[in-house]
Amino acid sequence: MTVVRQSNFEGCYMLHDDDLKDYVQHSCSFIRVLNLNHCYWLTKRCLQSAIKKCTNLQELHVIQCRLGVTALVSLLVDLTQLRSLSFSIDSFMNIKKEMFQPARETLKGLNAVCVYYSSRELAVMNFLGEQLTLLDYCESLTELVINSAEISIPELCRPVLSRPNRLDTIRSMSLSSNIHAAAHLLFYGTLSALAHLQIPWETLLMPNVNFSEFSQKLEYKECLKRVDKLKFLDISGSFQPVDRKVLNILSAHELRYYNVSMTKIRPEHLLDIASTCHHLTSLNIFECSHSVLEETQFDVTGLVQVLRKCPKLRHLNIGGIHFHTEDSRSYTPMRRHPRMTSVISDIKGLYSLGLAVCMLNDYKFVLPAKPSWGKRLVSVDSPPTKRICQGIQLDSEGAEFGLVTDLKPVLSEICDRNPELSRLEITSVGFCSSFHKNKFIKPREQNFSPCAETRMVRDSSFLPISQLKHLTDLTIIGASSLKGSCLVEIAKCCGRLERLSLGFIGEALSTVNSFSKVLVHLKSVRDLRLEQPYMSLDSAFFCSLMKCRRLQRLCIVAKHSHYDPNCVMRSMDELVQLVVLQIFSAETLIGCHKLSTAIKKRFSRMRPALSVCIFPLLHDDIRDVPKHIPAKHFNELTRFSSNVSSLPPSSGL
Repeated sequence: MTVVRQSNFEGCYMLHDDDLKDYVQHSCSFIRVLNLNHCYWLTKRCLQSAIKKCTNLQELHVIQCRLGVTALVSLLVDLTQLRSLSFSIDSFMNIKKEMFQPARETLKGLNAVCVYYSSRELAVMNFLGEQLTLLDYCESLTELVINSAEISIPELCRPVLSRPNRLDTIRSMSLSSNIHAAAHLLFYGTLSALAHLQIPWETLLMPNVNFSEFSQKLEYKECLKRVDKLKFLDISGSFQPVDRKVLNILSAHELRYYNVSMTKIRPEHLLDIASTCHHLTSLNIFECSHSVLEETQFDVTGLVQVLRKCPKLRHLNIGGIHFHTEDSRSYTPMRRHPRMTSVISDIKGLYSLGLAVCMLNDYKFVLPAKPSWGKRLVSVDSPPTKRICQGIQLDSEGAEFGLVTDLKPVLSEICDRNPELSRLEITSVGFCSSFHKNKFIKPREQNFSPCAETRMVRDSSFLPISQLKHLTDLTIIGASSLKGSCLVEIAKCCGRLERLSLGFIGEALSTVNSFSKVLVHLKSVRDLRLEQPYMSLDSAFFCSLMKCRRLQRLCIVAKHSHYDPNCVMRSMDELVQLVVLQIFSAETLIGCHKLSTAIKKRFSRMRPALSVCIFPLLHDDIRDVPKHIPAKHFNELTRFSSNVSSLPPSSGL
């Protein structure tokens, strides 16, 4: 009965209209929570019929559904017990106060509202002035979420509240990390209107925040005055220093989640977190080079103290950071920071972790002042106690180079101390995908060059991942020297792996045999994302792909590769659960269109959620293609971004 009370159909890609009607017909009186988010294929008539019968609903979620605001308002009139509502709009005019007037009594009882901007146009901005919104009716609101599909600049409007004091019950405000001008204006306009209330916030998720704006405008500055009750805070993407005058982190004793990725923070800030936030469970400092870099000297003291003094930490993202120095003349990796071993030894008890590839380099050395020529060349395949890197010459003892070796790989130590890891993300610093988050699609300009330490990381460094029996989500990007043997072992041993994302990993994806051996062992994988300029998309690849019987979503980004359309069709035949197919390659536009049409014609009736996008990656119109991909698949599969600790644990954003 509990399953019926909380009916969640998000991700049920084989759900037909008749299935939902039959389910609701027999269970409508018991359903309290109905989640139809991103069920974009269900018809408007089906949705209206199903929702209308569930008169006891307490939560309704219809983001990215074929249900307009007018139809939604007519349904809300009868849902008097509703406490939580999520819905989509394509224009600010859809949330004007007068539109929701018929459902004002229902809105008065709402505790949580999520407004999702579905517009994905880069049109000329059109400012509509100030407008009252449905929030004027929400007298019991405690949580407000403003989400969006992706980067967009639609029509703009500044929200106003006729009686801001009615919203003094609000404790949580969240904004998605997508750069969407209208969503930002709605969020910050509402936030500034509430600033004078001195609300004791519990959740403030405001990525891409402009701290200069906060420090200059009094209404924003007052927003963060009371942080003693704050549990979840996201100020990522500001690329600015964290101003202590605006945010006094020393007062946030209850903080659980802290996201400062892509923000300039100093070691002192992390020391403040370590001394204050002992309940911290999730920390994201992705691409925060200033957290470990102080002019030219590395300082990881703050990070070490956070790891030691925050025993409840379960989610950590320290990717996008070089934990090493480089010789500016030879670009040869030098000795690792001496306290790096402290960081590694203190990473324990985690459920999700994000790392930089170069952090896994197990072979550390210092070049001599005068190179010794004519000495023996040490191969990359030598034993660990002798191995260094290809092209470096070393005498028999290695003393002249100051060679330091690790008998145990870095990742082996991490996996030993974190056996419950379910999500692991290992990406190269500076990697930018052809479909990178919050960046325009410019595949022709893609230029990835890994650091020297990254190029030294071999298959043996990744082998310890195979001991993670609870691993469900794995991302490896930019490990340019992988040959694929470690991936085979990981696929064999990690039987629970459901999501796999690989890109720019050398021979592991560029040759047929190496990756085909991996595919045959991916029995549980549902989402597969592969990005490699040169891939062998031949019959051997697709025959191996057919072994992934549970595969639901597939994205291949290979701008210089070609495929056989017949192999693609056979794969669709064999993989009966595959509903999302995306191939961005070097094929012609006519060939791509012909294959897409054939797949849709043949499989759309059996697979109602079928979404097919096959397009030449280097075509001039590639920037318009994402508009035709459902937002859920574009954000979760097509587009690349670092996801570890990007949202609070169990977040519904």
